[in-house]
Amino acid sequence: MSGVCVYTAGCCRDEAGATKACYWINGEMVDLHPAGAHWSYVCAITAADGRAYMAGTYSDSKITKACYWIDREKVDIGAGGSECEGRAIAVSEGRVYVAGTYTKFRTIKACYWVNGEKVDLPSGGDRARKAEARSIAVAGGRIYVAGIYVDAGAGNVTKACYWVDGEIRDLPISGGSDAHSIALADGKVYTAGYYTVGKGCYRACYWLDGEKVDLPSPASSTSAGAHAIAVSDGIVYVTGYHYDGENKSCYWVDDKQHDLPGIVSARAIAVAGRKVYVAGFCGGKACYWVDGEKVELTTGPRGSKALTIAVAPGV
Repeated sequence: MSGVCVYTAGCCRDEAGATKACYWINGEMVDLHPAGAHWSYVCAITAADGRAYMAGTYSDSKITKACYWIDREKVDIGAGGSECEGRAIAVSEGRVYVAGTYTKFRTIKACYWVNGEKVDLPSGGDRARKAEARSIAVAGGRIYVAGIYVDAGAGNVTKACYWVDGEIRDLPISGGSDAHSIALADGKVYTAGYYTVGKGCYRACYWLDGEKVDLPSPASSTSAGAHAIAVSDGIVYVTGYHYDGENKSCYWVDDKQHDLPGIVSARAIAVAGRKVYVAGFCGGKACYWVDGEKVELTTGPRGSKALTIAVAPGV
């Protein structure tokens, strides 16, 4: 096949309504649901050396478990019997990095795993009652993770942050904030999310090396948020939503917003050859958009969701 190979991943629902992990290669669905699991899903996908690497979570009869898949082969990772989740994945120099969470003494902790070995991420000391690692990137031998922690010392405010080799760096905002995605380009760190501008109202933004950059939205919008970010040839691409009486999914190319038509949910973004790929779902069915044109994906009997996307050279 020439051109590009589009990998999307997420979950589908079977006849009984059970959620099952899956991914699509150029639209062809591949089942990843572990045998005997109650439910499963994929949160993140990347492609390296012609293979698909995916991070996710599943539940057996006793506990929620983090894992990753290499193509169809599942690799369990964990935290000594604790509940844990796999949220993000990166591959570098033969190592697989998975970011996520685990539960310790009823507190949710942020962490990442390197080839299955857990590394804790500090988050506000004793003040933090919850922390989540949501996105991971590796460059130059350094590990970058984006996420949040809940600061009990400041009225349980959620704070966006990122870690570099385990060192936490707050993304300063006077109120609450949230970081969902991280990208690296030309030695700079880009982190996408949103911050609070009023009760129940948010503003979409990204941070460039910790400096906040607001993303435009229509004057009629009362809230907006960013789910994912990518950077290519110095151009910043972000996907998310804005709300003006109803949720509208969109993506931004630098400072220009592009709405995706219909009632849709856009969750992830990738760029290849200046084309913009956005993954999500519409009408309960997984799909992705290429420069705003929708591509439908095969679905399960009770629907499906695409939660992540990666684009690699075709073969």
